[in-house]
Amino acid sequence: MLRNTAFFLCFVLAFVVSMGWSQPSRAAAQSAPSQSEMAMARQLFQEGVAHARAEEWEPARASFERSYAIAAVPVTLLNLASAQAQVGQLVAGLESYRNFLSSAGDSRRAARYRTQAEQAVAELEPRIAHLTLRVEGLQAGDELTVGGSALSRAALGGDLPVDPGDIDVQVLRAGDTVASESVHLAEGEARVLTLIAHRAVPSPTRAAQASVGEQANEPGVAILPSEGEEADDSSVLSSPWLWTGVGVAVVGAVLAGVLVAGSGGASPYQGNIGSGGLRFR
Repeated sequence: MLRNTAFFLCFVLAFVVSMGWSQPSRAAAQSAPSQSEMAMARQLFQEGVAHARAEEWEPARASFERSYAIAAVPVTLLNLASAQAQVGQLVAGLESYRNFLSSAGDSRRAARYRTQAEQAVAELEPRIAHLTLRVEGLQAGDELTVGGSALSRAALGGDLPVDPGDIDVQVLRAGDTVASESVHLAEGEARVLTLIAHRAVPSPTRAAQASVGEQANEPGVAILPSEGEEADDSSVLSSPWLWTGVGVAVVGAVLAGVLVAGSGGASPYQGNIGSGGLRFR
């Protein structure tokens, strides 16, 4: 029935365009679109009608939406509502029909389409799906999204009208997903969905950064000294007693090597010297 109504409205409104552009609504009159903008809105409207005649509903919806954004003409809103319903945007289409009925007033032209708009509203209302969302463990600052759109916390626990089909629900905390669910709602279906917001799981980038921070405190990881520490080290290295001790140790090591080589036996030392340096265990 909506398809037949859409065709009827498109053909009738095409005739309206040929006879003269409808007067803007009171809200549109405040913005006062220029003549150039009105010409563009008219062209977009005609493109929408052409797409609707060919049953190309998504291009028709896009054209009507752009036209109405430029010049808020009630008959454009009426055709936009029809195209929105045809592409499955039932909630948006229903709101557009209601806005037409509330903004068109009692003008003679609006009266011509009031019956069709009221009939479309009656057909769309039972097709809308409804979702009641509840979230446990919700914290201050958490963000809610339903179908990719932000949801106010005030909507939690209420009857939320949604388009039938697959719906993704997410709870985000500091950019991380702490709860998510995907549900499929049929036309007219009502469902209650409860999510539990768990502790946030850091993203791979944040986990890598945290790992680097932990490694800085692990044994065996070099930590650069501060300027004061560098001054202390230099004072120790400059001590003549340190270098005297080092010299004695080197001489002792050389003598021990000579004795071991002269004995012809196996070395009595079992160290952990490997290729490339010395490590202390």
